[in-house]
Amino acid sequence: MTLNAHNITVRVGKKELLRDVSLSIAPGEIVAVVGPNGAGKSTLLKAITGDIDAASGAVQMGGRALDKWSLLDRARVRAILSQSVPLHFAFSVLEVVLMGRSPHINGRESERDYDIAYQALAVAEVEHLAERTYTTLSGGERQRAQFARVLAQIWEPIDGQPRYLLMDEPTNNLDLTHQHGTLKVARRFAAEGVGVLVILHDLNLAAEYADRIVVLRDGDLLACGTAEEVLTAETILSAFNMPAIITPHPITGRPLVIPITTPQEDNANAAVIATMHEDISTVHSGYSCAS
Repeated sequence: MTLNAHNITVRVGKKELLRDVSLSIAPGEIVAVVGPNGAGKSTLLKAITGDIDAASGAVQMGGRALDKWSLLDRARVRAILSQSVPLHFAFSVLEVVLMGRSPHINGRESERDYDIAYQALAVAEVEHLAERTYTTLSGGERQRAQFARVLAQIWEPIDGQPRYLLMDEPTNNLDLTHQHGTLKVARRFAAEGVGVLVILHDLNLAAEYADRIVVLRDGDLLACGTAEEVLTAETILSAFNMPAIITPHPITGRPLVIPITTPQEDNANAAVIATMHEDISTVHSGYSCAS
């Protein structure tokens, strides 16, 4: 009962933002999407959620085509955290989090809805802000309040259906502690059977928390696999045009990416790096990232 994107191509005018990209998110796993600015990460997420139409390809959730799900049924099992959520009204933080319960409410909020909202506030570490006006919060506090909202939306399974949490750069505006806190919560929800797709810029966060990593470059799927398979010096050079050293993390053993910031023309290995770049620069259209 996975969430599948098959051969997704997205065009705007004559420009292809995504080309024939396939991936899947299974219940219980975290899939991280990484890549340089403009690689197509947010476009892929919007195509998967149905927020934009693909020129070709298809999305299925729980074995059914996405367009066969009503918007309400989608919202009951799938929550989306966008990069920014404009909200200019003087709602309290508690009221914002309760918005996540709206797909489950028949009439008005129940005691259970409030209980879930307070639990989500606590998990996102914004319980102390429950009565604060949302518009008075800092950027990081707003991000955590919105995180609590999407958690409240998929807090518990509905009729045994798989749940999905889709997040676009959820660590933006967060300090080091809350970056890890957010992804630890995502890991906890994955352990409870939630399929998580998360767009990240920090490769080391992706290495630490993701079961699989997808690398996009210029609208193509460049690589997909475990952190050990994907976070290689060759792939990072090809995707980001940045040489890097990959070493095991001293505690976790996961790949640790250390960029080489010495100017390439001054690097004694510049010729080797340039050759490496040539060898891995070709992307094969239609490369699949299904689990």
